[in-house]
Amino acid sequence: MLKVKNKNKNLKLISLNIEGHKHLAKVLDFLQAEAAEVICLQEVFGVDVPVLAANLKMEYLFVPLSLVTKVNEHMSHALGELGLAILYRVKLLKSESEYYVGNRKKLPIFFENENSNSMNRVLLWIKFEFDGQKMMLATTHFTWAPEGKFTKEQQADWLNFQQSLSKFPELILTGDFNSPRTSGGVFEQLAAKYQDHIPQEVKTTIDGRVHKSGKDLQLVVDGLFTSPEYLAQEVEVKRAGSDHLAVIAIISKK
Repeated sequence: MLKVKNKNKNLKLISLNIEGHKHLAKVLDFLQAEAAEVICLQEVFGVDVPVLAANLKMEYLFVPLSLVTKVNEHMSHALGELGLAILYRVKLLKSESEYYVGNRKKLPIFFENENSNSMNRVLLWIKFEFDGQKMMLATTHFTWAPEGKFTKEQQADWLNFQQSLSKFPELILTGDFNSPRTSGGVFEQLAAKYQDHIPQEVKTTIDGRVHKSGKDLQLVVDGLFTSPEYLAQEVEVKRAGSDHLAVIAIISKK
């Protein structure tokens, strides 16, 4: 196990949707510069996770959500298993993949029949120890919807997601929620249950210079939520080379 060196003795956390293999070199440069203790990644290829972990000198967990077999409008590479990863340099106590859409026995083909939601949805969580503090952290990539709307599909999956979340008496939750903060959807419902740590002055977590739409989309879809046991400080969103901005924070227990 790698020893953690943190002068503040607080955990630095990053969450980032990296859009597959497309921006990998830039993302790696960003992550090396930031030197976080825990990194949550969405839309990451399984074959890329060991490469990232080796360069960052971190250990990792990966869970596939879908199988990318063809290049399409969402993925510029077809490198097989695409999913969630947690990279860490903390003492891991326990980990699990909590499925709220699909199951671990069937891995859907991504964008099959032009369906952007042809994937499983999972809450990947870890229990770990850092500087004598035991913490619970989870990340997810929630169901997509067009134009930031709260669709019937999202509403159904939200009910399942709530059941998964109810199993955790305390939690640090981060990821790409595909539901803008101002839509009345998943993001706002999570904010009613947990503390929303994305600064209110932040109007988007999409990097319009990189996003395939080419637009300056005013959508806060990437989040950081915590139950009352946790304190999040120095929270910021930052360009990281991907089409999403990275969410960065220093986390400790109160």
